Amino acid sequence: MNLKEQGSRRYDAETKQEVEANPDLVIRRPNGGYIFHFVNVVDDLEMGITHVIRGEDHLSNTPKHLALFEAFGATPPIFAHIPLNLNPSGTKMSKRDQGALIHEYQENGFLPEAVNNYMALLGWSGKDDQEIFSVAELRERFDLDGVNNSNSKFDFDKIRWVNGEHLRALTPDALASAAAPFLAKAGIDPEDVRVGQALVLAKDRVVTLAEIPGIIVTIFEESVTYDEASLAKVREREDLGVVVDALAKHLAGATPWSVDGIKAAIGEAATSLGLKMGALMLPCRVVVTGSTAGADLVPMMELIGRVEVLRRLVAFEAV
Repeated sequence: MNLKEQGSRRYDAETKQEVEANPDLVIRRPNGGYIFHFVNVVDDLEMGITHVIRGEDHLSNTPKHLALFEAFGATPPIFAHIPLNLNPSGTKMSKRDQGALIHEYQENGFLPEAVNNYMALLGWSGKDDQEIFSVAELRERFDLDGVNNSNSKFDFDKIRWVNGEHLRALTPDALASAAAPFLAKAGIDPEDVRVGQALVLAKDRVVTLAEIPGIIVTIFEESVTYDEASLAKVREREDLGVVVDALAKHLAGATPWSVDGIKAAIGEAATSLGLKMGALMLPCRVVVTGSTAGADLVPMMELIGRVEVLRRLVAFEAV
């Protein structure tokens, strides 16, 4: 196909403008196979495509596609070209860049609606401060007038933040359903009656579903896995043994075994030692959960249960 009469132009990325291009358009290879431009147009015709939104790197292809539509005697779609999404270093993203592979989002527990939300924000703005959108809101508010003129840069920290916002907005049932595969993989029975409450404790401390088991797994384990740094921190206390014994004694009599009852028992243990309650929280956390980090201690202890908490306190001397 020769485009001399219509003219042929391409987009020059360096000058940011269209320039004259070779008017000759090849649509078929010597081996008989058709090139991208031809099959792309045929595919659009077969699917009845009316609008095409694509990256500005396709601007050079548009005159060729328009000519092919004309050759077919068909009305071309409306074309819109938007800036590219670049990696943090400012070059075109490749499959080796962080955040480029879809399966990694699935494996790491990103929510589809959150990924969709973030992708919409790359080069587009709703013309206000809103950044978290449902799919329905994006359908309602997206328009090409809101597309930026400059290229966007992919920010993995930002997509993690967006995912965390979507995760915290999930209903309890939706969160349980989404988290189930990740819980099962970590050896946590998704059907355990304590899972719902455990997820409530975890969701404000994570940004992906894959991070949830690490926050709550100690609730469901039959033994404690101690973090060495956390263990070393509490072993610096000369009164550690006395503190653990006092905790075991008073928690054994906690009535009822609830958040309020457990807090009262820890407070009584502290009073018996002439200490403030806060002085017992860190050693209690490490002995019972194995780490200085995690969800709120007392609600976790309630879910772990009196028998298991006491067993861990008593067994700690052997660690």
